[in-house]
Amino acid sequence: MLVMAKRVLKLFMQAAALPVLLMIVLPLSGIVQHAQARDAMPALVFNMHNGEVLLAHDAGRRWHPASLTKLMTAWLVMDAVARGQLSFDDETVISAEVVRGVERGAAKYGVKPGDRMTIGRMLTFLMVRSDADMALALAEAVAGNVPAFVQRMNQAARRLGMTATRFTNPHGMHHPQQVSTARDMALLARAIYTRFLSRQPQWWRFFSLREVEKPVRLKNGKITLAKLKNRNHLLFMMPEANGMKTGFICASGFNLLATAYRDGVLLGAVVFGRRSAYNRASVARILLQEGFRRHQARQGLRIPVSRLRNEALPAPDLTHGICRTRVLPQVHAGMLEAGATGWSVVLGPFASPMRAVAATQGMLLAADMFDRAADTHGITRISEAALQRLGMHERWQQLRRGKRYRNGPAIGVVWNLPEQLATALCRHAVVQDIGCNAMAPEDSAMLAALLPPAPMTKGKVPKPRPRPATLIRQRAAASASIVPTTAAGR
Repeated sequence: MLVMAKRVLKLFMQAAALPVLLMIVLPLSGIVQHAQARDAMPALVFNMHNGEVLLAHDAGRRWHPASLTKLMTAWLVMDAVARGQLSFDDETVISAEVVRGVERGAAKYGVKPGDRMTIGRMLTFLMVRSDADMALALAEAVAGNVPAFVQRMNQAARRLGMTATRFTNPHGMHHPQQVSTARDMALLARAIYTRFLSRQPQWWRFFSLREVEKPVRLKNGKITLAKLKNRNHLLFMMPEANGMKTGFICASGFNLLATAYRDGVLLGAVVFGRRSAYNRASVARILLQEGFRRHQARQGLRIPVSRLRNEALPAPDLTHGICRTRVLPQVHAGMLEAGATGWSVVLGPFASPMRAVAATQGMLLAADMFDRAADTHGITRISEAALQRLGMHERWQQLRRGKRYRNGPAIGVVWNLPEQLATALCRHAVVQDIGCNAMAPEDSAMLAALLPPAPMTKGKVPKPRPRPATLIRQRAAASASIVPTTAAGR
C-alpha cells in the first residue's frame, strides 16, 4: 500500500511539473526562432527583362509573403482578362461571403453585400491600397469561390517554378502554411511583366498609381472623394520607381517587391522582414541603386533567378520582434571597449534611429557584407559635440536645415572589419550619398569614448556615466584632432 501511494505521488508531481516545463520550453523556442529570423535578411535584386540576378542574400529562405500574395491574385485576374474570360469593365456583385471573409485588422475597402464594382477598380484598390475584401471579391469573380481560386493560385505557382510557395488564401493574412521566398516572388514578378505588362503597358497603372480616390461619407451625411496614397513609399522616395506591391503582417515584418526603370533597364527588388514601411522602402532604394550600378559595370551573380535554390528551413515568425517589441541593433561604448580589434565604419548622420538602421543594413546588403557584420553593427544617437569631433557635423547641419528635430542625430556603426572591407563599405556609401568615416583600429578607444555609455531608451541619448581616468585622457588627447579615414584616404 505504501509503495502504491509513492507511485501515485510521483505521477502527481510529474503531472504538476508538466505545465511549468511547457511554460519554460515554449517561450525559449520562440526566442530561438526570433533570434534565427533576426539573422536572416532576405533580399534579391534582378533584371526584369532577362531574370539575371544582380544581388542575392537569403533569397531561398522561406518567409510569410503577407500581401505580396496579392501579386498572384493579380496574375490570375489579368490572365482571365487576357484570355477574354473577364474584362476590366465588367461589374461584379459583392457577396456576403466576401464581407464576412475579411479578417480583423486587415486593410479593406469596406464594401457591403450587394454593392457593385468593376474588375478594374477592384484590382486597382487591391494593388494600391492592399484591400483584402477586393482580393476575395476578385477570387469569386474569377473562380466562383475562394477555395477554387486558391487551388488555381497553387497550380499557377507550380507552373511558374515557385517550388517553395504555397498559398492558403488570396489576400495574404497570416496562415502558418502560407509561405514563399524572395526567389519565388521574383519569378512571379517577372511572369507578370513578361506575360502582361510588356505587352499591355497601360496595365502598369494598377501597380504604379500614387493615389486613388474613394467616396467617403462625412459626419454631416455628405459624400466626398478622399485621396488615398499608395502604400508603397518607394514611389515617393525614388524617381525611377514604378511598382509593385507591399505586404505586412506581424509574422513576416514589412515586405516589398519593387521595380524601378532607368535608361532602358527595368530592375526588380524583393526585401522581406523589415521593421517599418519606411525601412523596407529605404532598403529597397539602396539595393535598386546598387543593382543599376552592378548592371552598368556588368557585375553580379550573372545567373537567372530560377537557378537560385530554395532552402528547407521553415518560415520564421517575427511577431515578437515586430509587433510586441521594437528591438533595434544598438551600439554603445562598452561594446567597442570590450574588444574592437579591427577597423570601424561610422555611417550618417541620420534624423532617427529607424533611418540609421535602414541605411546601415541596406549598405551592408549592397556591399555583400551583412553576414560578415551581422553581430558587429548597430545604431545609436550621438551628441552634436561628438558628431563634430567625428568630422560629420557639417552634414548634420545640411540635413537639419529648415527642420526641427526633438532628439539628436543618429549614426550607424560597423566594427571589427578588415581595412579592405571598411574602405569598400565607404565607397558604396559615397555612391548612395551617405556620410561615411572609416577608422583604424588604434582609433577604437577614441570612438568608444564618443559613443553613449549605455543603450538608448526611447530614442534619447543616455546621460554620460563617469569614465575611467584612462578613457578621459584618451578622449582629451584625441578630441583635439580627429582625422577620420575615408575610402579615398588611408
